[in-house]
Amino acid sequence: MMSRKFTTREKILLIICAVLMLGLFYYKVVWVDTADTIAASNTADLETEIMMQETMAAKKADMENEIKTNADSVIGEVATYNNISNEMNELDKILAAADTYSLSFSEATLEDSTVRRNIDVVYHASTYQNMKSILQKLHDCKYRCLIGDVSITTTTSEASNIQTSSDLNVSLTITFYETTLDSETTAGLAQEEVPAAVTEEGAEESTDETAAE
Repeated sequence: MMSRKFTTREKILLIICAVLMLGLFYYKVVWVDTADTIAASNTADLETEIMMQETMAAKKADMENEIKTNADSVIGEVATYNNISNEMNELDKILAAADTYSLSFSEATLEDSTVRRNIDVVYHASTYQNMKSILQKLHDCKYRCLIGDVSITTTTSEASNIQTSSDLNVSLTITFYETTLDSETTAGLAQEEVPAAVTEEGAEESTDETAAE
């Protein structure tokens, strides 16, 4: 059997070929396959996140539409002014089911004999069912009221279906209606301003009547 020693030049060429083969193997088997796997995984994660965000948005839209629909079917007693203590007691009972809540009051306003009292409500619920139950109870409050400006958000770092989220924050405005009929006082009420156009028109009519006399 014939054998011969490789020359230095041949050894260098063999080493270069071996390095190139190892480089091609790493590029094809390790780099390309790994990059494809990561890309496929990222695409799947992105599609899942988009679907979950769309589902959450749809659930929020359904909830807000339900509230708007129910807003037309007002129920409850129109209490005589000033009924703030009883309204606060009802709110405390309903919102006791929330994890935390806060209330912000606006000045009650009077138009004719109707009193409107706006209260901004913010509460945190740990389940979708609890959040919805509180909203329903607010709508069904024993004292006449309307719910508006509802906003539902989640503060979790990962996108999730609103129905399975454990971190729901709700803000809304609830308007209680009272009446000054048979009321002993109207103290603390701010009279709603009459639009300027109406005032001017009334003034013109008065002037005409005076002129006619």
